[in-house]
Amino acid sequence: MGGITTFFGKVSQANYLNLKAQSTNQKALQTSARNRFKFYTLEFAQLLKVKDADNFTTAIPSVMASIADVRSISFDAIHNDIAQHCPEIKKAEFMLKSAKKGLNMSYGLLSPRIALGYQLGSGYDQSAWYITPDSVFVQYPSYTYRQPLNDYIQHRIYFRVSIPIFQKLSNHLQISKSKIQLLDANYALEEAQKAVYKDVQSSLSDAQLSWDNYLAYSEIVESYEELFDQTVNKYNLGMVNAIEVGIAQNNLVKAQADLLRAMYSYVLKHKILNLYRGVPITL
Repeated sequence: MGGITTFFGKVSQANYLNLKAQSTNQKALQTSARNRFKFYTLEFAQLLKVKDADNFTTAIPSVMASIADVRSISFDAIHNDIAQHCPEIKKAEFMLKSAKKGLNMSYGLLSPRIALGYQLGSGYDQSAWYITPDSVFVQYPSYTYRQPLNDYIQHRIYFRVSIPIFQKLSNHLQISKSKIQLLDANYALEEAQKAVYKDVQSSLSDAQLSWDNYLAYSEIVESYEELFDQTVNKYNLGMVNAIEVGIAQNNLVKAQADLLRAMYSYVLKHKILNLYRGVPITL
């Protein structure tokens, strides 16, 4: 069987056809990936309500440049940060303060109550009448509205002391309920703190595992890149066929895809960890 002459020399027709098929397959995969990218870009532009969606483009920043190694983060430091910004703990703390105030108010029901006040009042009656110094009898309507108000004006100052004794033990019952509410609030706060502690441990552990995966896949990609370069060199020297080149290339592409997934998985978990600490999500 005759061979095919290429830039690198003469190769068998079988190898040439295998190489051509792989090239065609890679072009098809590239076209499919480009179409998916255009579709997702258009969908993203529509989500953002961009008017000129056809000319909308996206940029992929170097996210790892701004992401620190999560292994350098102290667990105690990050737990303290999250505990200060965690809404569940804030809510439990306010509920505890409210329960303490409620208990103090319940104890206040047993305290004596002292009231001091002043009242000013008057009245008006159409049947009211009076006799002038000249012995003239005056009644309504001659007895005007303003005159009886002034005549019947009253001033009153009062001082009252109330000392609760039994009151059917309702005050003691209210104090017992307030104590139970205080215990419940303390328990709720402890449970919230334990839950946050557990979440911090899980989130930090996930972020650290994702970072380790990213480092591992980085080394794998470097190894497959070297292997692919060596395979291409061997193919140029006629030591391997096109199938082995395709296998090496597929392994490299798969490793690169795994590296991207590991990188963005770590970025996501690192951002979530910072969000718990009160840091807004930015890229």
